[in-house]
Amino acid sequence: MEKDNQKRFAKKPRYRVTRKNDGKVVYGSQIFWVEWDDNHTAKKLHDEPAEGYSLIIDPYFGQFTWLTTQIIEVIKKTPTRILFKTKNSTYLLTDRHGKRES
Repeated sequence: MEKDNQKRFAKKPRYRVTRKNDGKVVYGSQIFWVEWDDNHTAKKLHDEPAEGYSLIIDPYFGQFTWLTTQIIEVIKKTPTRILFKTKNSTYLLTDRHGKRES
């Protein structure tokens, strides 16, 4: 039974985000794109990136693994990768599964 648990938790997370500026890598199992309102409060979560949105990784119970600043440009988008620039950095998001599940 212990070996089964080790295998289950040893799985690689679905998403990998690399900050191009310094090479920092963050892994996560769930992502969303956060739309902000005029008061800089989260307004809505989206499945696709857009200018003005931020990437949030593993948002659970008011906590998260990583939150980027707002996107100023989506540079390149494929089924498995999204290269985007925020106010502070440039990131590459890689999806191991390809097309996102809704």
